[in-house]
Amino acid sequence: MSSMRPDQMRLAAMLGGPGVDGGLDGDHGPASVWRAAEAAGRTEPTGAGAGFLEDPTRLASAASRLGLTDVLLRCEWARFEPTRGAFDEAAFATLATVVDACTACDLSVRLVLHGGALPAWAGPEGWLFPAAPEQFARFAGEITRRVGAQLAGIVTLEAPGEWALAGWVGAHAPPFRTGALLDALAALDGQLAGHLLATDAIAAEVPDLERSMIGSGGPVSYTHLTLPTILL
Repeated sequence: MSSMRPDQMRLAAMLGGPGVDGGLDGDHGPASVWRAAEAAGRTEPTGAGAGFLEDPTRLASAASRLGLTDVLLRCEWARFEPTRGAFDEAAFATLATVVDACTACDLSVRLVLHGGALPAWAGPEGWLFPAAPEQFARFAGEITRRVGAQLAGIVTLEAPGEWALAGWVGAHAPPFRTGALLDALAALDGQLAGHLLATDAIAAEVPDLERSMIGSGGPVSYTHLTLPTILL
């Protein structure tokens, strides 16, 4: 049985998300389904964030100095498609700048497209609607078309099962329902259908780009790549 040598090991940090990027779910600008929860006092506002989008080099350099080789960038869908069917070109330009900053620090970059925050226009029950998988795949295709050539891969979903349980069974996330197990399973099914359609959309834009999903037990990748991950 072969083992990985120390010089072959790869370590990844997961960067981004509302708490790092800021500017999401405030009074103005893009909104996710968490905005209503913030307004109702069910969760803390994300605030201005750590300024990652304004100065990505600082966190990218810190990740590189820690000896990390890869970063996974969370991309909030609401930031790129704040209105249904209308993409924000400035958001894609900012993302390209962030990816460039990471690669300049010798970090391979993978994007994480969905980690439990649908755009506000999709609604908190969004994954129960038949159109959701196709809408998600369209977003995946758009982001790949613009920055896919700069990436090592794209992670479509982050822990879809956990988010389905949190939203429809445990009332810890939108839509904050309790004990709706059948709807939780339907939401998980919708996410997995979105994953399959999104991988096709990604491949249509950049055929050789790695496509993967992070399940509750860790990464699941079509290229069998496993990255121990530090959450920042």
